[in-house]
Parts: sequence; C-alpha cells; structure tokens
Amino acid sequence: LSCVNQEGVDKTLSLAGDNRTELEQVLAHYKNRGERKKYRAACYLIDNMKYHGSYGKIEYLDNRIDSLAREADAAYYSDVKGLSHKEILSDDIKRKMDNAGKEYCRRLGQLEYDSVKYTNRFHRDCQEINAKFLIEHIDHAFEMWETSPYAEHLSFDEFCEYLLPYRTIPGYRHLNNNAEFHSWFGKYFTNVGCDSLADYLKLYHTTMLNTHRYLGSFKYGPTMNPGFSCTFYEDVRDCYDMAHLCAGIFRSIGIPTYVAINLAYQDLNGMHVFCASMDKDGSWKFYDPEWLFEGTNEEYMKKKRFMNIHRYSFSLPENSIVANCKQSNLVPSTLKQLCEDVSADATPTVKYDIKYNGNEEYPVAYLASFSSTGALIPVTWGKKSGKSYSFDNVMLDRLYFPVTYNNCKIVPFASPFMLKSDPSQHKGYRYTEYTTDSDKTTTGICTRKYLVKQSTKERIKKMVGIHVIASDNYDYSNCDTLAIIDFLPEPQLQDLPLKSDRPYKYYRIQTGSNDWLNLSEVYFLAPESYGYSNSLAAPHLPKLPNAENDTTEYVCFRDVPEEEFLRRAENDGNMQTISATSCVDLRFDEQRYMTKVRFAPLNAENNIFPKHEYILYKWSDTGWKMIAQKQATAHYLKFDSVQAGSLYWLKNITTGQEESPFVFDENGKQCFVNE
Repeated sequence: LSCVNQEGVDKTLSLAGDNRTELEQVLAHYKNRGERKKYRAACYLIDNMKYHGSYGKIEYLDNRIDSLAREADAAYYSDVKGLSHKEILSDDIKRKMDNAGKEYCRRLGQLEYDSVKYTNRFHRDCQEINAKFLIEHIDHAFEMWETSPYAEHLSFDEFCEYLLPYRTIPGYRHLNNNAEFHSWFGKYFTNVGCDSLADYLKLYHTTMLNTHRYLGSFKYGPTMNPGFSCTFYEDVRDCYDMAHLCAGIFRSIGIPTYVAINLAYQDLNGMHVFCASMDKDGSWKFYDPEWLFEGTNEEYMKKKRFMNIHRYSFSLPENSIVANCKQSNLVPSTLKQLCEDVSADATPTVKYDIKYNGNEEYPVAYLASFSSTGALIPVTWGKKSGKSYSFDNVMLDRLYFPVTYNNCKIVPFASPFMLKSDPSQHKGYRYTEYTTDSDKTTTGICTRKYLVKQSTKERIKKMVGIHVIASDNYDYSNCDTLAIIDFLPEPQLQDLPLKSDRPYKYYRIQTGSNDWLNLSEVYFLAPESYGYSNSLAAPHLPKLPNAENDTTEYVCFRDVPEEEFLRRAENDGNMQTISATSCVDLRFDEQRYMTKVRFAPLNAENNIFPKHEYILYKWSDTGWKMIAQKQATAHYLKFDSVQAGSLYWLKNITTGQEESPFVFDENGKQCFVNE
C-alpha cells in the first residue's frame, strides 16, 4: 500500500462534504476484504477524483425518451442475437436492419417527448458519486483486466490509465460506470467472434449505423443529449458524445481506450475529439468512432490534417504543461486540462530546440498553429533550456509558429518553420524557415485562398477515363466515343472538346465503372450561332492569367423545363453539389451538333471570384500584418512587390472560412506551404 498517495486521497475526502462517508465506504470495502489491488485502484480513483466533475447534469429526462430507446434496443438485439460479427456486417443484415429501423421509426419515432433539462453548475464527482457506483465500476474493470486478451498484459499503472477510469473526458456531463456501459452495450460485442481490434472497430461502426436509424432524428439536437438512449436516435451527438460513448463501451468490454483531442488543424478552424484503442501487441490505433477508416495512424493523421494531439487523462500526467508550469497565467486555457501530448503514438515526431532572444524570461514556450481567425493556437509546449526552448513533440510536415504566452497574450519569438520529411537527410527531415524579410521581390499571382484538398485530389485522379458517348439510339447502342478525359482536371470550370463530324440525338458523359461521376457542373455546349432552341447562355470559364481568349459565344442545352434544369445538382451553379449517379445524359427529339462539354469536379470553391473582396496579410516579427485590400475583377489577384519566400495569407472577406498560408516563389507563383 506504499504506492497509495494518501495525501491526495485525504485532499479529496476533505472536499467531499456530506459524501465523504460514501467514499470511505469504498475504501473500507476493499481493505476489509484484503483486496489490495482493488484498494489501490480505489485510492487512485479517489485521489484523482478531486480534478473531476460534470459541467451540467440531467435535471429532467422525459421517461418516454429512455423507454423508447430500451424498446428499440430489445428489438435490434433480437435481430442480431447469435450472429457472428461477419454476419452482422453482411449486406443482407444491413438491409434488414435498415428496413426494421424504418418500420420501428414509423411506429414509435413520431411520438412526442419533452426536452431534456440540465443544471447549469459544476458538480464535483467527490460530492456526488456513491459507493455502489464506484464498487461496481472497480469490480467490473478488474474482471475485464483479468479476462480480456487486450488488457491482460497491462501493468497496474497502465490499467489505471486506460481501463480503470470512470471518466473518458474531463467535465463531460454524463456519468456512467463500466458496469452500466456493459449492461447496455456488452451484449453487442461479446461472443461475436471478433479476432482483432479491426474486427471490433468494424462491428462498432456497423452497430452504431444500424441502431441510429431506429427512432429517427432527435428533435432537440446534440445540446440536449439524453445519454445512452442517444444511440437509437439520429442528429443527437457531436464528436465529444461519439468519443465518450465509444471509449466507455470499449473499456467496458476490456479494450484499453482513451479519448484524444487535436487543438487545431493545419489550416482549418476548430478542434476535434476522437479515440485511440490498444491492440493486443500494445500498439495504439487512432480512429473516429463512427467513421470507418482502415488506414494506418499516419494516414489517418494526414487525412484529418491534425496538428498535435493530446490524450485526456484521469490523473495529472507528469509530462503535461499543468504539471510542469505552476504559473497559470503562462498556460493557455486549451492546455489547462488533464492532458498530455501523445502525437508520437500516431505519427513520427522529433525533438527540436529553438533559440530565444527575447527579453522576458518564461519557463515554457509553445509552438502554435495557423488559424484563419488571425489568432495563433498553441498546440504543444517546450521547456527553457539555456538560451533555447526544447520541444519534444514536433511533427513533420506541419507549419509551426514559436510563441510565448502570458495572460492571453501570444508573442512570436522566432520565424515560422516546418520540418519537411526528407529521407535523403540523416535525420529524415530538413528545416524550412519562413523569413519575415527577403531581398527577392516579385509580382505575385493568387488563384486560390486555400489549397486543393486531398479528398478533391483523390476524386480528380478517379476522373481520368471519364468519357463522352453519343448515339441515335435511346439505349446508346451503336454509340460513338467523342472524348475521353486523359488528364487531371482542375477544380474549376473547363472544357472538354468533342471530336464529332455529325449530330446525334443522345449524349452522355459517364464513368467507366459504377462510381459516382463526382462532377459538380456539366453542360453540353454548341456555338450560339447554330440557332438551336432550348438553350441557355453557358456559364463562363474563369478568367485566369495567360488563358486563351475564345471570343465564340456558347450556349448550353436542356432537355427539361428551365426551372427543373437549374435545380439539378450538375446545373445549379454550385461547385459543392453533385448528382449521386455515374452518368449525365442529354436527350433530344432530333439530331444536334454538340462541340464541347464544360464541366467542373466537385470542389470547395476556394478559388478567386470576381467582385469578392480580399485582404492580403504578410507574416512579420510581431504577427500578421495587412499589406493590401482589393476587389477581384477576374479569377485571380495580382500583387506587386511581394517578397519571395515570405509567408502570406489571403482572406476572402465576402464569404468563406477556409484559408491557408502560402509563399510566392521567385516567379510569383503561389505555393501553399501545407500542400
């Protein structure tokens, strides 16, 4: 029992008030039984309980919400009971569950129920958790530790961190012990033949997908999340709810799991919480609970574009900023949590030292991330070491801003930098610094405010092979191929010329498979001079520098009334909508010549648009400085006397939020640093 932090236990007991006897009852329960490990576990929970509580607590819950969910739970389980995980994952079962859910929703989901009501105060765990809750929880956690192949190799300290805690997220408003999680959800994940963590993740994804359909949309939204019963409703969970639910379920079936948070993205606003679970070999797998991604951790991190990630802990981690800096004014609010940087569990990180030449002496400093709000977001921290700060968790291929923090004031102390992956280098990376001043000036051309997203690039790659066919037969028999996309399209409107020496009645652009076409805009064009009816003025191509100037006036054609035509996803002028189809047709009653197809891939519309107002910022020694503001007259912006190699940021103040830092090369080309 020498490992017990008696001082910490006593501190919590002193805070417990009238609930002290409940906590002492737990300690006496295990001490009197001679269960030394369980006594140590109880001391660990009570010791660290002083850090925890709920921000809000259910004050009123309409019984109908819970009773409907329990009835749906029984109905769903009766359909999957006795099935293996492979059978549950089959398409036949998915269709059966979908139909069952629709029927169940039709019968029960439309019943009226009252909103959930929460208190608006902080509830300390030590003042509210009773002995029954804690004893049930500890006993169940030990049972899982002793019987689960995923947990049996854990040391006691690891068990305390990854399986024992009754909280998955500090401050989360719902509080349930492992036994309660297992009572609700254990039946779906035990004795189903899962041989690997990957099997469990697939089964979890499918189970959530199926159960969410039963009772339809929860009409009060995620702010009124009712707890466990949310599993059988849609539109009732945010990422915190999803991560809490998954971590609680997996711990209850013996899979060590924690909730992680990224405080910032590489170039997007916001943060995200997700999960990490330990496989049998002791490695961690990072994932979004309700998004099935089967790639590696590094691929997951790249796809999500995370900066540093932190693990929510139940105890105070030794290498957390809170444990290492006692001056609270020097710690950003986002890091004043029970969390530690675990980026190295997910992706390669390196230790890196940065010189400090400032006048103020601080024991800690930070690496911050870009935000399109203009504010920098500290994402990891380092200790003072001589005249430098030493950072232990620097991720590769991420843009960092070295800063100090004091009373909400962030001050840069070194140039932004990136450690770019480079296998040819001894250390595996090369240092790239973005200087604030350069003697090389150029004329810069901006065509975008945000880089082309990886998802857009992946869709564009799949567009190679899309082809246009034409025929005089309705079923396209005896068709001719008029064009094939044999290049990587740009994420904007462009033309595909048609090679045809005769007119046709039926035209189609299609993929070579059953995949979606993923074209946000599709128009079949001919010169206006042809004089065809049922035509509209064709949308113009973007005005770009050095673009060819075709003075021909083109029209696009419709085979339905104009109002219906303009409602179609591929004709609505919105680059972010598509038709869920593998082809787009144009059908005439008589033969007509078409000379080109004007199209655009599905994209996020982060190009430059005429009549939109833009501000160009440049990074300086003290932060972002506005250097120009102008309205676009074409689909690009031109800036004179910009510095090659310096860091810039272009903001569209007319619309949109996605923006990303970039540099101009010596020729004035815009190059996004995170691309």
